[in-house]
Amino acid sequence: MKKLLFLIIVILLLGIFRGPILTAYANLFRLDTATQGADIMIVLSGNIATRPRHAAKLYDEGYANRVLLTREKNWEGFASPYVEDKNNYAEYYLLKHEVPVEFLPSTHEEGAMSTMDEALDTIDYLKQHTDILHVTLLTDAFHTYRAHYMFKKLFNANGLSYIQLEMAAAPNKVFDETNWYKTEKGLTEYFKETIKVPMYWMGLANMPAVVAH
Repeated sequence: MKKLLFLIIVILLLGIFRGPILTAYANLFRLDTATQGADIMIVLSGNIATRPRHAAKLYDEGYANRVLLTREKNWEGFASPYVEDKNNYAEYYLLKHEVPVEFLPSTHEEGAMSTMDEALDTIDYLKQHTDILHVTLLTDAFHTYRAHYMFKKLFNANGLSYIQLEMAAAPNKVFDETNWYKTEKGLTEYFKETIKVPMYWMGLANMPAVVAH
């Protein structure tokens, strides 16, 4: 009887405080540490509804002197028009808002297929541009922790630990940390991060090599 009563109390408490608990959980995935004056801001490929818009805002506010886009690889022929449209739209949006932008050169056969590929491309670029000391990565808020973990790990492995690496969390109009569990899209994204982050910790996600060319 006592065990049943304890279980009922726990369930009731979870029901009452589910909002704060789930908000706190989502905040574990968010890093938003960007400061003004970065040498470059790198906008990771992906959600074109959030990232280019936030990049333009931060550029206008002086958060970076230059903006670079990573290019998503066209890894399947049937997806080519869709993937190229995503790449081109990000560039188009930023140029339309008077943000000078260029694509980060890629050594991975015309684009990146993962956050790791984007990190290795960034490392190649930084090794060729040794005057860059302050880098801001921009991605969706739910992706910031994992992206920072991967980039920092690879920076350290490649002798770039001196780089000041900061994160810019792009807001999403559909969901945020306070209501993600009320939308299908929010549930999907945070479920994926819940799986991917531990895989990155264990070194099982795209980690066959950590040293850039």
